[in-house]
Amino acid sequence: MADFSPMKLQLDEETLNRFMPMYILFDNDWRVRRFGSTMGKLGMCENSIGCYFLDIFDVLRPRRFIQDTKILTEHDGKITARMKASSVGKLKGFARVLPGNQGILVNFSLGAGMVNAVENEGLIARDFAPTDASIDLLYLIEVQQALLGEARKSTIQMHTDRSSAMAKADTDVLTGLSNRRGMEAFVGRIMGRKTFVPFAFIMIDLDFFKAVNDTFGHAAGDAVLAEVAKRLTQLTRRGDLVARTGGDEFNLILPNFTDSDAALELSKRIIRDLSKDILFESAVCTIGASIGTTVVLHKTDFVDLSEMVDKGLYESKQKGRGTVTMV
Repeated sequence: MADFSPMKLQLDEETLNRFMPMYILFDNDWRVRRFGSTMGKLGMCENSIGCYFLDIFDVLRPRRFIQDTKILTEHDGKITARMKASSVGKLKGFARVLPGNQGILVNFSLGAGMVNAVENEGLIARDFAPTDASIDLLYLIEVQQALLGEARKSTIQMHTDRSSAMAKADTDVLTGLSNRRGMEAFVGRIMGRKTFVPFAFIMIDLDFFKAVNDTFGHAAGDAVLAEVAKRLTQLTRRGDLVARTGGDEFNLILPNFTDSDAALELSKRIIRDLSKDILFESAVCTIGASIGTTVVLHKTDFVDLSEMVDKGLYESKQKGRGTVTMV
């Protein structure tokens, strides 16, 4: 006949740790004898062995807790405590006096502090009892973090793609300078400031550029435009804008510029530098420049401003090219 008498249950440490990874086993004097792996992640260590319960925990409930097993009976074994050497927050526990003078077993749970513990202590699903309801929440957190991570990557990529597309839309492909759209956006930012920043506006049209294309071909013409872009960039300051706004038309926007004489001298230097020979393979390409320029001291309509400077440029052409007209 089968024996159905009560079994004496004995759990080895590995089994106990798997079922209750947040357990602490105390002797009858409330000194630590063993603890679960998750408690080790939350702040307990080998030095905790032999320490009294109240050396490690501040008890929040019961309010008048003493290290006496009678207190467990009075409060149905429920304990709310906080570890002194951990930032994990409140722990909710259930304590039980083991039969046969085996000591006191306390099993904790994280409760509402689980989210912070997962983020700060790197806890994973295996750090919780398999039946712990926190597992479901942990999975939700992991899914949420994964989704947020993917969303963040997508947002960064979209921002990068958008910035790249905008940069390409504002850039002249041949020279790498700003194009007309980029220049207008740059001026728009200047005009849009609460405190207006004066600037010089220099409009340049290359002289004899068509002859270079006709004589040496478009590859030579492209090389000349690239060299002009390089020379103009070298003549300007960091923070100035150099733009190619047409086939052989370039514009300079020089913020924080108020001196008309200085703008005139810079324009003359540009003419001198662009008049120097440009080598393309075995050919010597010679061009010049005509310029219209002004210094803008007050907010104005940029379309009207451009028309005014363009008239100055046209006047320079009429004078015989290679000159600058201030307007």
